[in-house]
Amino acid sequence: SGGSAAAVAAGMAALALGTDGGGSIRIPAAYCGLVGLKPGSGELPLPGGVDEHWFGLSAAGPLARTCADAAVMFAVLAGREAAAARHAVEAGAALHRVAVSLRSPSPVAELTAENRLATVGAAVLLREGGEVLTAEDPPYSGSTASHWSVRWQAGVAREAADLGLDLDAVEPRTATVVRNGRGV
Repeated sequence: SGGSAAAVAAGMAALALGTDGGGSIRIPAAYCGLVGLKPGSGELPLPGGVDEHWFGLSAAGPLARTCADAAVMFAVLAGREAAAARHAVEAGAALHRVAVSLRSPSPVAELTAENRLATVGAAVLLREGGEVLTAEDPPYSGSTASHWSVRWQAGVAREAADLGLDLDAVEPRTATVVRNGRGV
């Protein structure tokens, strides 16, 4: 979704659809100063009409310049009334709860001081804007990262099989991911 985020940020597109299994909507949105939303599993249909992607890890969601635009796109994709979604955001009624956490879901990737400062700064701005914030400590298990990795690798392996990829014709890193995914 990096190209989609760049296109929206550059004004080449008003909105874009991304897919996210490990940050592919959220990370480019953050880098480009956009709103990116990875909805919960099953909230929006996936491209191509598939029931699931990467064993339930991946979801489709909007990339937009504003929360109101993201809400409208989300509503349209979900088959809901777009005008009501835009009004809810603009009236401040769309956010029911904002949780803030400084805990990483990965046991091997702690937040840097810069990440912590940015999170706290965003929380301050949200609070100044009238949002009600709660501090949260999500109950990530020590196996969260390995569960993600297994689903990601298995999903890539399934896609490679569906495409009939010759592992000798792909980059070594991709071939390794496919081989690992076949193993799981």
